[in-house]
Amino acid sequence: MSTRLVPLFDERAMLVETSPDRVLVAGDLHLGMERELRKDGVHGIEETEGLIAHLGELAAEERVDRVLLLGDVKHTLGAWEPEKRALSGLAELPVPVEVVPGNHDGEIDEIAPFLKIHDARGLTIGEVGFLHGHTWPNEEITDGGRLVLSHNHPHVALRDGLGQVSTEPCWVRAPIPDSEANRERYPDADLPGEAVLVPAFNPLLGGVALNRPEDEALGPLLTNDVIDLGAGRVYTLDGVELGTIADLEERLDDDDVR
Repeated sequence: MSTRLVPLFDERAMLVETSPDRVLVAGDLHLGMERELRKDGVHGIEETEGLIAHLGELAAEERVDRVLLLGDVKHTLGAWEPEKRALSGLAELPVPVEVVPGNHDGEIDEIAPFLKIHDARGLTIGEVGFLHGHTWPNEEITDGGRLVLSHNHPHVALRDGLGQVSTEPCWVRAPIPDSEANRERYPDADLPGEAVLVPAFNPLLGGVALNRPEDEALGPLLTNDVIDLGAGRVYTLDGVELGTIADLEERLDDDDVR
């Protein structure tokens, strides 16, 4: 069977189905973020245990074989003992947990040795490549022409009836065009292809409003136009398609609300 990517309704995680595996995929947990918030004077927020518990609930509900985390599992770059405590709950999940490291995940293999750590340049499940998105992927994971990445915490900026602009997390499906530059960089890729941008699993995180020009997209695949972000289609967490990023950007521009 071909690999199916199924965003879970009203969630920030995806089910990946391919013979013989069912895999729960999520990105950007930023476990231990509360410690930094407390330094900034924000107290009373305890998100880490709830995030891990919810991840375990989803894994059980969807009857998955494993969990794959697309990077930035931990939040701070140091603080070994607090990070060990923050990540320790992942060892209690009902299925094995694997990680494609992100830019926040330095030395995660030593902090959480019970996790299976992959190359930061990505891995494949079926014919789909998975990575955090802060690095160039391995050429091998582009062969299927489909990529899933996190890193940007994608949001969309929307204007309400009173003219106020707010942002909300979203999913994005954007084409990987069959351009000369992409052919030169990835000669074996099945182009044209598609990239899926995954919302951050941690709801405390802000993100990049991809239809607001001053919010610059992150990562080499986006900054080098490997992915045609403007043609990307935006979906809310509850599955409503809002249109392309270019169209949504134009609406903000026309209304002079940026």
